[in-house]
Amino acid sequence: MKKIIGMLAVVAFASSMASAELLKNFKADGSVEALGQLVNDTDFNSSVGDKYGDIKNRVMVNAGFDLNEDANAVVSVVKCDRSYGQAPQTANTLLNQFTFEQAYLNLKGVFGVDHKIGRQYYGNDGDIVLYYGPANWYTRGLSATPVALDGWTATWSKNKLAISAIMAKLTEAAPVPVTTANTDKDLYGITASYDLNNEFVKPAAYFYEQKDRTAAPNKLNNKDVIGVKATGSFKGLNYKGEYAMNMGKNNNLAPNSDNKYQGFAIKINADYGMDFMGKVVFMGEFAMGSGDKTTGNKADKGFQDIKANYRPGLIAGGLGTITNLNNHTIWNLGANWTPAKVEKLNLEAKYYDFSSTQKAAASNVSRAGGEADLVATWNHSQNVALKLGLGAFMPTKKYAFVTQSTTKTNPTTLVDLYMNVKF
Repeated sequence: MKKIIGMLAVVAFASSMASAELLKNFKADGSVEALGQLVNDTDFNSSVGDKYGDIKNRVMVNAGFDLNEDANAVVSVVKCDRSYGQAPQTANTLLNQFTFEQAYLNLKGVFGVDHKIGRQYYGNDGDIVLYYGPANWYTRGLSATPVALDGWTATWSKNKLAISAIMAKLTEAAPVPVTTANTDKDLYGITASYDLNNEFVKPAAYFYEQKDRTAAPNKLNNKDVIGVKATGSFKGLNYKGEYAMNMGKNNNLAPNSDNKYQGFAIKINADYGMDFMGKVVFMGEFAMGSGDKTTGNKADKGFQDIKANYRPGLIAGGLGTITNLNNHTIWNLGANWTPAKVEKLNLEAKYYDFSSTQKAAASNVSRAGGEADLVATWNHSQNVALKLGLGAFMPTKKYAFVTQSTTKTNPTTLVDLYMNVKF
């Protein structure tokens, strides 16, 4: 495996390797995953035969090595194309399905700043504004590629202050003469955090701007998100809070046609741990994104993210019904327990409640329903883990995510079986 990855890494960075010691300080790691899902009654109507099940694999390999004392290279390859029951693949087909999701250089301390240049993951899984990276374990299909972005990121820090910046190309028009108008989609952003040197609060702030020219080169769609975050703990209670708001304007839309972005979102998390025949952690979350109550005026008041990956619940989030906070109000309560006598086992139970921030016009109700999930994790070792997930989504009588049903509203149920082997 290391020989294969080494060859891939050399190919990816051939132009930079001419004077480098071949694969100096080479390191590789990765994972092999399998997710099986059995879903019953996706449209909340048991009289319709819509039960399905599938099993998906994902292989991820990360490799890194030094080019010199001031720069190192990172390559990540991913294969996530085949489901169980499909025809086997030939060697040529298999190799063609591996994609380079990351291929970047780390430049250390250039002008006092650490730089990351190339194709790279960005953000944190579950973010309500911006995330480029592998999907979480319960996402149906384990996500299709590509999942990274091409760009430049940099980090500068001094004492308690840390500042990061990003410039990235999200969409590049096909190679054309230089006289052709620009129809790209670009991303710019800056984040800052400050360590107050206490556990009570650690503040951070960010600003992201997506410039989208894909619809019309001369009519820029500027989508901006500005936000603040805080994390901390008090007497064993850990918390996280985030507030984000939109700015910017879509110049492709006519005036008074929802062309100004004016939405907002808020997310608050808290957890508290205690000893009870092992370790018990109680947790809760509240998240809300504004909705656009009136269409056709000058303001779009629904919260617009850049590329969120907020997926609450095995069913609502895992099956992709909810991936952001636009016009959603969601809260959940739960607990997980690691028994003292069976330390390899962890049990987690959560209940989610889903509502539209603005009422759905077709049903004149806001609450969509609730979801109950139970996840059992067996950590055989640091490198081998198995999960069993059980979920049930219970819609209200007049509202459902998939259909606005006024007749049958049977619950949707799900079973997840997941394996993760790290190397």
